[in-house]
Amino acid sequence: MKVIIFIPGFHGGGAERQCLYLSEGLTKLGANVITSFFYLGDYEEMVNTADFKKYQLKGKRFASPINILKFGLYLRREKPDIVFSWLPVGDIYAGLTRLFIPASKWVVAERNSTYSDIPVNNVRNYLIRKYAHGIVANSPKGLKFWQDRTDVHTAFISNIVKGQGQIQKKNPKYLLFAGRLEDQKNIFFTFEIFKHLARQADIKSLFIGNGIHKVKLQGLIEKENLSHLISIIEFKKDISKYYAESIAFINLSLFEGTPNTIIENVVLKNKVIVSNIAEHYDFLGEDYPFFVDNEGDPLIESKKIMKYLKRPLTEEDYDFANQKIKTMSANDVAKQYEVFLEKVYHENSN
Repeated sequence: MKVIIFIPGFHGGGAERQCLYLSEGLTKLGANVITSFFYLGDYEEMVNTADFKKYQLKGKRFASPINILKFGLYLRREKPDIVFSWLPVGDIYAGLTRLFIPASKWVVAERNSTYSDIPVNNVRNYLIRKYAHGIVANSPKGLKFWQDRTDVHTAFISNIVKGQGQIQKKNPKYLLFAGRLEDQKNIFFTFEIFKHLARQADIKSLFIGNGIHKVKLQGLIEKENLSHLISIIEFKKDISKYYAESIAFINLSLFEGTPNTIIENVVLKNKVIVSNIAEHYDFLGEDYPFFVDNEGDPLIESKKIMKYLKRPLTEEDYDFANQKIKTMSANDVAKQYEVFLEKVYHENSN
């Protein structure tokens, strides 16, 4: 069985890092896998030194029909048994090139759990419903999203966890958010929380990441005269230094797949304060003590966070999450993917 994993590129993000980990994991199991992409981005060094087969396609503008044609011709030449697509643009490319390799199977990596009603999402989801043979979600809610919409093979397989141990706190300085500065991450609600905390108690906060709202967010910080307490810096490939310097990690997303940054902080035994969404309950458990209403009054929620900051994190707080993490090694997760891909390859006749 020959599998081509396709991801548009390796710009910084949790899904891109998971794709790297899985490519290595499947390769170590002896799977015939080629990971294909158009650009390297922030993870260039990691990709270049990673131990798996890779192929870089030429082209920059993802909306270009020429790029889609290049990808289709590449698939026709390689004749994979399965095309395994990652991220919405990758899914659209895989769906639009079905005519080039009609005998192959198409599997989708679902890294989210809900989609707004915009053209790119609608096209992507239509192509998946019509042409996909299998869907792997990294969250129970993402799995249910597709089980309600299609009859193809579906599975929930968790993220891969790497790293272990407790971070050495270095004079904690700020509350930390790290991720895409986009609507899904509830960035402006998070800013309002940080603003109230800054004014109530001079608590510093740091945003790490890039995204469509970066300029607007920076403008709000300056407008409120809070640049001395709230900062934004570019995406970092390794943010362990910032975890170590943080008072707590904040994620108030509206929806998620399985949030890598939260997993990383739990592994490092750093306190996480999170929104009350199903994806966070699924990972941390309903008894976890540091949930925030992501649609509540920012002032009220900021006062709740003030109480959370005074309450120490205990080992028992992460009992539920740690039970899940035990099953998330690269080898265990890669084996689950291998079984699923084999199932789609041998059993699906669509």
